[in-house]
Amino acid sequence: MARSWSGKLALGISVALFFAVCVLPAAVVLQRSFFHDGQPSVAAYHTALGERQLVLLGRSVLLSAIAAAIALLIGVPIGLLVSRTDLPGRHALWLLCLPPLIVPPYINAVAWVELAGERGLLSQVLMHGLGLQRAPFAMYSIGGGAWALAASFWPLVALLSAAAFRAVDGSSEDSARLDGGQWAVVRHVTLPLAAPAVAAGALFVFLLAMTELGTPDLLYLKVYTTELYTHFVGSFDAAAAGASCTLLLGAAFLTIALMWAAASRSEISPFLGERTPPTDFRLGKWRGPAVVLVVMTLAVTVGLPLGTLAAKAGGVQNYATALRSSLAQCTNSLWYAFWGAAAGTVLALPMSYIVCRGRSRWRWPLTAIALVPVAIPGIVTGIGLAVLWNRAAVLHWLPQTWLALPGGYVWAVDWRSVVMPIGYAARFAPFAMGAAASALLQMDRCFEEAAAVAGASWWQMMRHVVVPLIKRGIIAGWAIVFILGMREVATSILVHPPGRDTLAIRLFQMMHYGADEQVAALSIILIAVTLVAVGLVARPLLARVD
Repeated sequence: MARSWSGKLALGISVALFFAVCVLPAAVVLQRSFFHDGQPSVAAYHTALGERQLVLLGRSVLLSAIAAAIALLIGVPIGLLVSRTDLPGRHALWLLCLPPLIVPPYINAVAWVELAGERGLLSQVLMHGLGLQRAPFAMYSIGGGAWALAASFWPLVALLSAAAFRAVDGSSEDSARLDGGQWAVVRHVTLPLAAPAVAAGALFVFLLAMTELGTPDLLYLKVYTTELYTHFVGSFDAAAAGASCTLLLGAAFLTIALMWAAASRSEISPFLGERTPPTDFRLGKWRGPAVVLVVMTLAVTVGLPLGTLAAKAGGVQNYATALRSSLAQCTNSLWYAFWGAAAGTVLALPMSYIVCRGRSRWRWPLTAIALVPVAIPGIVTGIGLAVLWNRAAVLHWLPQTWLALPGGYVWAVDWRSVVMPIGYAARFAPFAMGAAASALLQMDRCFEEAAAVAGASWWQMMRHVVVPLIKRGIIAGWAIVFILGMREVATSILVHPPGRDTLAIRLFQMMHYGADEQVAALSIILIAVTLVAVGLVARPLLARVD
């Protein structure tokens, strides 16, 4: 940690800024719920905590629990196979497990409706082949919504599970091998040791599903998030919205507490202390079936929906038409997501340093509170930002200005647009914090100690030692926030400036009228633009690291 007063001051300001950006919007919304016409009142809670809201919350919990269970059933076996077995081509297969995170859940939902809905290709084939009178799948249901969410989020479970499986102390498994076969070791040693991390992954999926708006809205599912969004858009009543948020936030905070408890009970320390590297499990005759399992999982969760959208989009002409009609939205999305990712990464780096290098008794409470933005639904963040920024005094100081660009071009900049990147940073900075913290935990402290002995100040140590050594983690955090910002709908739809909507907003609005060629083409364009942008930014930076 920083010993100089300048370093401590910088960290203190960074912490205050992090909480001002990431926590204050939700705090403002909740504060509004306790006042009516400027007077203390709990009248908003009489309606917000009624029977209907409890039923909708129960539906949200059911939807999220099913999604988490499906993600668990898919992610844990895949995580084990690609991390701890002699699976052929496991590194390539592991990289192919990450694209589902790029595909927004609402695009997955539309693709699966086209594929497995009443008139979907898969439903028609099964109905004719098996002589069924009705489609075997019900996409406009809790089960259909849970599947669409799980198909997008299962790599999170696989990622955390794989990290936990690799972190198991090999000596524990070696001792168990003396009493039984390797699969007995998996059942009785590996899985129990990794269980807390696996449970944290499942709870994380549950939390993301609880706060998702796009998928249940497009599938016409009456859940708590859709009710909250509809109520606020219809009445613009921040007090009622804040009261309605109470149950959802309570459920989300309970989930974070369970995640924290699961992590604290873990016996795995992947980066700290000495341990024996674990030995990979041999699949033997099951290598072929294991490869088929992984490939089929990828084909079903990635290949089928994207293939359906590509087939629906048709020829190149449809892509050109869709891009021409949405070029401004595409530019806005890239602009907002880029600066949102940059802001989120800058906010996250000092917090991650405090988490990994701090010695204060406030370290763990700060860490827990820093995770709060993950539990805040995008709707709540959007409402909070609207309440904070939609003030005459604020708008007066954010005029429209003009920037002269090279070549004689002049570009109008509405500084109200700064709210969008702030919203992305507010929602997704904890993801960047996690990536930077992971890199810091793998970095040997001796480099910082050597810099201190050489007389480097805290600022010099951070600039010339810490940041260069954890640059991969910082870039990974930026990429995560950028990807999530490109697909964000709930916050963007509430705070985007007039005429400056994003590609995700346009796509979300068009999807309500059905998945035509333009919707399918725009979905593929959104995914492709995200991948290309991440590659163009991250690859040169990573090359410099090498």
